[in-house]
Amino acid sequence: MSKIADYSQFIKLRLASLVVLSAAIGFVIGALVPGVEGQSYLRFLAPGLMTASGMVVAYYESTYGTFSRFFREKNIQTILLAPVTTSEIILGEISWAASKGLLSSL
Repeated sequence: MSKIADYSQFIKLRLASLVVLSAAIGFVIGALVPGVEGQSYLRFLAPGLMTASGMVVAYYESTYGTFSRFFREKNIQTILLAPVTTSEIILGEISWAASKGLLSSL
C-alpha cells in the first residue's frame, strides 16, 4: 500500500469519526439540551470534538506510536545508523506527533 493511500485512509477515518460523533452526541444529546448561550448544542459541541480528535491522535502518536516504532519495529536501530543525534530523533518524533495531531483536527 502506498503512502498516499495510507493518508487518504487516515483522512477518511478522521472524517467518519467526526460525523459519527457529531451525529451520536450532537443530535441525540442535543435534542435533550435546549441550547448553549443562544446557539444549538451541535454548534457548541463541534469545535470541542475537533479539538479532542486532534489531542487523541497526538497522544496516540507520542505514546504507543513511538513505542511501537522503536521497540516492536526496531526502527531506532536503523535511524541510529544515520548521522543523527538523539536530540534530533526526539525532535523529529515530537514534530511528527504534533503535525499529525494538527492535521487531524483541521
